[in-house]
Amino acid sequence: SKDAAIFLSNETLDYGEIKKGSEGTREFDVMNKGAQPLLLTGCSGSCGCTVPTCPREPIMPGKSAKISVKYDTNRVGPINKIVTIMSNDPSNPSKTVAVRGTVVE
Repeated sequence: SKDAAIFLSNETLDYGEIKKGSEGTREFDVMNKGAQPLLLTGCSGSCGCTVPTCPREPIMPGKSAKISVKYDTNRVGPINKIVTIMSNDPSNPSKTVAVRGTVVE
């Protein structure tokens, strides 16, 4: 692609079964498979309990960076959330990642 092209290592972030109050941060890779710098212009979770952090600096062609997602593990029960990543990739201006798992007592 002559433009920036976003590629995610994972489109589902599966926590599996985790204990209440345990470490809730997970990471996945975002790669630029295009020819222009990739800019992540927005990262949001579907609720306040799911907070993604995207790199602010441009991701150069062929390079990758990490996106971290922090889930509030004090909320017992199933995890079924969405993280939305906005970028300057004209083919994929918005990508979603499903966040799944279960928090147990």
